[in-house]
Amino acid sequence: MNKWKRILSTLLILSLAVAVFSLGAAADTSSTVTLDLDSGGKIAVVAKENGSELYNASLGSSGSFSFSYSSSYDIDVTLNPYDGYRAESITIRNTNGNNIYYSKSYDSSDTGALSIPTVKNIDSVAITIVVHFTSDTPSGGGGTKYTLTTNAVTGSQLSTTGGSVTAGGSYAAGEVIELSAVAKTGYTFAGWTCSAGSLSSTSDKTTKFTMPAQDCMVSAKFVQAQKHTLTLSSATGGKICISDWSNSMTTVTSGSYYPGEVVRLVSQADSGYALNYWFTNGGGSLGSRYWYATDFEMPDSDVTVSAQFYKTSSGSSEPGGTTPTPPPTPTPTPGEQDEGEEGNPEEGGSAVYIISVDQTEGGSVLCSVSTAEAGTAVSLTAIPDDGYKFYNWVSTAGGIFENANADKTTFTMPASDTTIIATFTKDDGGSSVTPSGDEEPEGGDSGRSGKGFPWLLVGIGAALIALIIGIVAVLSDRKRRVREEQEIDEEYYEDEPTALTVSKAKQRKKLFGRKSKGNFDPPEDDEDTDYNDSFFDDF
Repeated sequence: MNKWKRILSTLLILSLAVAVFSLGAAADTSSTVTLDLDSGGKIAVVAKENGSELYNASLGSSGSFSFSYSSSYDIDVTLNPYDGYRAESITIRNTNGNNIYYSKSYDSSDTGALSIPTVKNIDSVAITIVVHFTSDTPSGGGGTKYTLTTNAVTGSQLSTTGGSVTAGGSYAAGEVIELSAVAKTGYTFAGWTCSAGSLSSTSDKTTKFTMPAQDCMVSAKFVQAQKHTLTLSSATGGKICISDWSNSMTTVTSGSYYPGEVVRLVSQADSGYALNYWFTNGGGSLGSRYWYATDFEMPDSDVTVSAQFYKTSSGSSEPGGTTPTPPPTPTPTPGEQDEGEEGNPEEGGSAVYIISVDQTEGGSVLCSVSTAEAGTAVSLTAIPDDGYKFYNWVSTAGGIFENANADKTTFTMPASDTTIIATFTKDDGGSSVTPSGDEEPEGGDSGRSGKGFPWLLVGIGAALIALIIGIVAVLSDRKRRVREEQEIDEEYYEDEPTALTVSKAKQRKKLFGRKSKGNFDPPEDDEDTDYNDSFFDDF
């Protein structure tokens, strides 16, 4: 029996260890930290959990890094400006901006390295650290300033015929100035040049220029452009066209335009369909992928644009039977519109963002609204087709699902347009069905619970197996003892089998090593003939 006890104890200890390890492994999660860092300095980041370092690095550019933690972690940040710069501000928040962990602005007296107080108990899976540095110009205007002159060059001549550029001014050495070039219709931006100083990019229309310790000149070059062909490809479930600024439907589906020229595109869904998104196969820029009317900025090449529509279970032209309010009609000045502003109309001064749903094989989706302000709760319902079941929700632009695995849930809107994707699986346990008409959302399964090796189930299973083995061992040993006792009793019961004397009982007790107070009295003296604790003696 001692052998069985040792085996049982070992199994129980091992199963307990596996279960504890499994709980620890299941609790681990990963945090991604994104840096938005100006070029005027570096920052040192140290992340700790219960005093142990999880991450420690000095970083001098924007980017991201990640590390694993169990429940929450603390983070220390030190700002280290370069010579001629000082820290202007720092903000630490979660990626959707709803929760700010730390924020501070600095004045001209805050110079050199600056350490913020430790930010404790961060449990968001992703945070953003935004740091701005500025030129360390002496207060009171006493610092030396130099003159920046900006020019527009068309062809090889100083001329604004091809476009315009941000005006210059007087700046201190090391100061960073943002410059923008805007090409006119029929011309295209061809690059930046400077006589001194440095440009963050010589090819982007918007760039940053670092002022040198001398007067200097920056020029934006424009060249005459060639027109290219824009073709609209037909779409199933609706019509698309090239329209005017009134957003009316037309029969125009192609045209020739200069690079940078802005064209208004309009869609109209058939009955029982709704617009999913616009897409292009050859460059260019869409003001919004998900609004029924969008602006398209022509690339320096021929291009085809189309739209995808999806069936709605309600038979309406928009999810949930809601038809969106058309976007405000802009002033039709191609080339001077801010990219991406269309599709985010303002209502009472608050930005309203677009919600689109991505239909997948296996079911349909109902959304309570098609536009919402950031932070608004939106109702979502997934309706599986026959032979399918709902799997989970995914958002392409962040936001928070109340329960990403429930077919009916609410979604808190992020501060951007987003596409809500519902995935379904077959009832026989087949793999999930993902959208086929668009790319997988960047960042993978946003809003989906992380899945790894099921250590918790392994631990529970090991504990159950150990318990079963222990019970079988005890019952087997008890059966053996009962059989042996019966054999010994037959030797002691000679004349009267029912009369077991006290002396014989003591011998029997000694033989079997009993330590209990069992019913070893003669039957005529035994107050409880049913009681026998030999089973419990095994423990």
